[in-house]
Amino acid sequence: LYAAERATEILPGDPEAWKEKSMILASLGQMEHALRGCEKAIACSPGDSEAWVIKGGVMNALGNLKEATKCYDRAINLNPKQARFWISKGLFLDKTGRHADAEECYKIALELDPNAEISIEFSVDF
Repeated sequence: LYAAERATEILPGDPEAWKEKSMILASLGQMEHALRGCEKAIACSPGDSEAWVIKGGVMNALGNLKEATKCYDRAINLNPKQARFWISKGLFLDKTGRHADAEECYKIALELDPNAEISIEFSVDF
């Protein structure tokens, strides 16, 4: 965490530093702080689809499912050909009981990348 905090101090305009810090904070259960990091990453680079996926996972962990859905959708709108984003959204939807919607996401992911694995590794659960 220290290195990630230091990176954001040295490079406050670097979305990669903020995303890394957010992931670390989220893995430590510090969701409010992780959310602030996601918002900083997005402020630095609003078109960073990965930052939106991370924010979706944080919003899910905070129990804001509506906002989590919006974040996943935003990431996919920014980068619709990224199979792992479809998989991340599908895993989120599966966990929220929306199995038919999740299956559609998996189908799209496999159309984009027939070798894609529907794996928990793509889950942005914290």
